Amino acid sequence: MIISAQHIHLDHDNCLEIIAVKGNSSEVQKLADTLKAVKDVKHGTLSMSTTGKDLI
Repeated sequence: MIISAQHIHLDHDNCLEIIAVKGNSSEVQKLADTLKAVKDVKHGTLSMSTTGKDLI
């Protein structure tokens, strides 16, 4: 499901993780919820998009 990840050091105590995923929206939401619940995760945001291919 994870197709790319980027790790950025913001300062001595904080890092930024950017993770790109591809898959079913409910599974992606479940992954995001799981990651946000990890100890010491301070902020988590999920932003989803689509190619529009399967939209009516």
